[in-house]
Amino acid sequence: KDSRKKTGSSSSKLTEDELSELHHLRTEVERLRGIVPAELKYAKDESDDQGSTDDEDDDDVDDLELEAAHKKRHEQGPRSSVSAEVYGKWNVKGDYEAVVIEKSEEVKQKIKSRLETAFMFQALDDKEKEIVVDAMSEKHFKEGDWVINQGEDGGELYVVESGRLSCWKSFSKGETPTYLKDYQPGEAFGELALLYNAPRAASIKAEEESHLYVLDRTTFNHIVKDAAARKRERYEDFLSKVEILGTIDAYERSQICDALKSATFKSGEYIIKQ
Repeated sequence: KDSRKKTGSSSSKLTEDELSELHHLRTEVERLRGIVPAELKYAKDESDDQGSTDDEDDDDVDDLELEAAHKKRHEQGPRSSVSAEVYGKWNVKGDYEAVVIEKSEEVKQKIKSRLETAFMFQALDDKEKEIVVDAMSEKHFKEGDWVINQGEDGGELYVVESGRLSCWKSFSKGETPTYLKDYQPGEAFGELALLYNAPRAASIKAEEESHLYVLDRTTFNHIVKDAAARKRERYEDFLSKVEILGTIDAYERSQICDALKSATFKSGEYIIKQ
């Protein structure tokens, strides 16, 4: 009871200007609620469920903090909407049927060589790499060709075999694109649109005649993306059983997982030598 009186007296100290500003902020929050970051909205909803509806001052503070957070986000510019590929009742992830595109052994070896240097494929085991190699097609681009364009839907990932490509991005609508980097042989691009089911985040232009290997969305989602998740789960389970690592926490274990690389040895082959 005393606590309620104390809270009420705090509210009575607000000036008319402050009350007017508070009313304005409440109105603005409602107008902008549709673009407030989802994590903030979720935090507020959870707080509303658990908090007391009687304490209006607490509600005022919640709204002010929410508006302040939105203003900060607004000053930084709009944020592109992305989400991970979601599978459920209306988007069923069916059984994967491997795609096989005929190619010579020479081409297969070239693709394998490029996959070894591309970070995106580091989690694949030998069998998974074979599936990816079989599914990849080849594309050639002339100097000046645009391989992908910012804002378009993306359904393919590219690995550079030869040539040089530049990356350009517009940070606001109508703005002249800004040069970001060059892509060289062995590098991959286009994965963000596949990982987050989002439009292309940048444009890629061939600065010279370029030869690329192309992987489709379905193979990427079933083999490459799933392999990374399975690798993390498998390594974490293994490390949890290593006695010398028994004192590390989950975060430290996850960092070790990301750094691990598998190696294969033939029977009788030395692993280390004195």
